Amino acid sequence: MSPSLRRLLAYGMILTAGTVSGTFAARAEEIHCVADMAGLRTALGAWTASVEPLVTIRLVRGVYAVDSAAGNVLGMFQSTTAASLQLLGGYADGCDTRVVDPRNTVIDGGNEMNSYLRLYNVAGDVLVEGVTLTRLPNGVDVVHTSAQPAAGHRLRIEHSRIVGNDSRFGNGGPAYTLRLWGVGEGTSGAEVALVNSVLARNYNSGFTQSSTLTTGNSGRIVLTGSTIASNTLDIGAAGIVLQNFASASGIDFVVMNNIAWHNGTLGAWLDIDVSHAQQPPAVTWTLAGAIRGDIQPTATNLSVDPHFLSPGGGNFRLGGGSPAVDAGSATQPDGFPDHDLDGRPRIAGPAVDLGAYEAVPGDLIFYDGMDD
Repeated sequence: MSPSLRRLLAYGMILTAGTVSGTFAARAEEIHCVADMAGLRTALGAWTASVEPLVTIRLVRGVYAVDSAAGNVLGMFQSTTAASLQLLGGYADGCDTRVVDPRNTVIDGGNEMNSYLRLYNVAGDVLVEGVTLTRLPNGVDVVHTSAQPAAGHRLRIEHSRIVGNDSRFGNGGPAYTLRLWGVGEGTSGAEVALVNSVLARNYNSGFTQSSTLTTGNSGRIVLTGSTIASNTLDIGAAGIVLQNFASASGIDFVVMNNIAWHNGTLGAWLDIDVSHAQQPPAVTWTLAGAIRGDIQPTATNLSVDPHFLSPGGGNFRLGGGSPAVDAGSATQPDGFPDHDLDGRPRIAGPAVDLGAYEAVPGDLIFYDGMDD
């Protein structure tokens, strides 16, 4: 199916079945409906040169497989305009209706050398929502341009899964598993956010940081309702690094209702690293095994086994007796999403559960085995 393209005037949030994304300002919009890797490449290429303020790529449910022999590869897409980008999974054929579930829309790099997704020289907003990104040896990289101010811009990954990426299949050079780089002109800072997502079972052998959310002056770092688990790095921070660029200051940290557990190698766990933050951030209502760097004092955090159902099998839902159940905050800046990563109500008990999944009794019996 070749991409279809429509231009229209969109106001606020794109309203489709199951949509849980944040809002963008009213703007003209270029929409691509794609159903295969060739269409995705074409649509991303169109974004790099679009004259419209917003490009939305709607992905029809299915697997988008890298096949270098057939010319279906991913790589770097370098924007030359100020167009914002939304990459949204979960659409039915024709892209008229949508179910947000990252298991139904998978971008699979096939562990092919130099397989990665890099959105570079971004001068607007980026939202990736409702997709699984897997077997991309050189990772996922979203980088704001240094030529324009980043203040007010948003680089966000929501309701998505970044799992099973292994840099040992890459070209031997360093690569992040995930990097959201929100630093613009004069070290100005964007909002960088990982929300209601899973970052798990990734292996990185190149850097001393596996995944990082980085912003600049007066920027914002958001890590909420996410599960970061069983990631491996040869040496360094295997979990996630939250940091400011150089001596940037005035950063707003929103880090709460997460699980970060068993990220490291040979028992040297490092789940969250804030040692490069300009000031001790608030990390609250978070279950983490090991945090490096100073955080603001709090009695809301936990450091105990979260009792995942089957972490070795890629199932990071919460099992019976998990201390993460109903252990979250009563409120959250920007509010709670309506649904967890499985599409179920985000709050099933007296309080939100930590991590990307709400626990329900049926989880102890029924599991579809589709996580990895």
